[in-house]
Amino acid sequence: MTIEREDFLEKVGVCLIGCGGISRSHFRAYAQIKEASLVAVVDIDENRALAAQEEFGAHHHFTDYTRALESDEVDMVDICLPTHLHAEAAVAAAQSGKHILTEKPIALTLEDADRMSRAASEAGVKFTVGFGLRFSTRMMKFAQLVREGALGRPVVFRVVNSRRAPSNPWYTDAKKGGGPVIDKAVHTYDICRYLFGSSEALAEPTSVYATTARFQETHSAIDTASAVVNFDSGDSLAMLLSWGLPPDAKATSIQDAIGPQGHLAFGAPPEVTKDVDTRKYSFITLTGGKEPTYHKFESNSHMKDQLHSFIKAIIEDTEPVVTAYDGRRALEMGLAILESGRTGRVFKFTHK
Repeated sequence: MTIEREDFLEKVGVCLIGCGGISRSHFRAYAQIKEASLVAVVDIDENRALAAQEEFGAHHHFTDYTRALESDEVDMVDICLPTHLHAEAAVAAAQSGKHILTEKPIALTLEDADRMSRAASEAGVKFTVGFGLRFSTRMMKFAQLVREGALGRPVVFRVVNSRRAPSNPWYTDAKKGGGPVIDKAVHTYDICRYLFGSSEALAEPTSVYATTARFQETHSAIDTASAVVNFDSGDSLAMLLSWGLPPDAKATSIQDAIGPQGHLAFGAPPEVTKDVDTRKYSFITLTGGKEPTYHKFESNSHMKDQLHSFIKAIIEDTEPVVTAYDGRRALEMGLAILESGRTGRVFKFTHK
């Protein structure tokens, strides 16, 4: 079913499904987007749904999203549910003629990702996945420097992030959240495709080798992984990720890139930033020449810009920046890391 509107859509009616922790950043962003109207909020806990309605000014609240989908006021849904619930909500929304934004990751399985994409395509509605780094001025400046050859090629993007698990246990449940390799790192997989790509096409993974572990017995999902992912651009991702540390452990985080011509990192030394409003501006430092180069840029709210971009795509009837394919590809990379860790073998990707 293709949705046709006789009137020009000036405001998009939003229904947000799932009023948990991540929803608050979505609510705050919608409040800053003049083309968005928060029509409905949904949560199985009615007290939480009512609290969200009252705090953020939604017109209605529901405990069952199928009731919200019956409303002609709703043009799009924003799915902020635990990952294992994404597919059913997205398919129901598509079948009701609503455009769909789902938090990352798209789903836990490729089958569910395909089912969601197919439902949106058959209904003629737009579909996107919440990869906020694609809208971050910080990451886009970093990518611009890489793409322009500041480091030469090949480039290795390095990510180290280790911490205790999120407090909500569904994140580390293999059948609900999938653990950090699926939930957290999909941001990294997607941004690597952009970082190593070009204006013509994003890069595609070619192979991965990983080792995986479960540090905490209470986690059914893999909570720790190290992986090297190679791309068709000749570049690679080197990642160490864990949600298995004890509460008081302190671990260093790294997010940078190296290449034959230098090193690219976020931030700058105090003597560079001392007279700058760091709430408004950020820096990236490039070393490798005779003197470091400091690149200053204006910071942004990537959540607001991400949601605004999708709303504009609905109003202007254009392709979303992040597509269902992008969501599926990132999920496929996470699943490949888990498979390589399970088998002890290199996983090779196929391109359809």
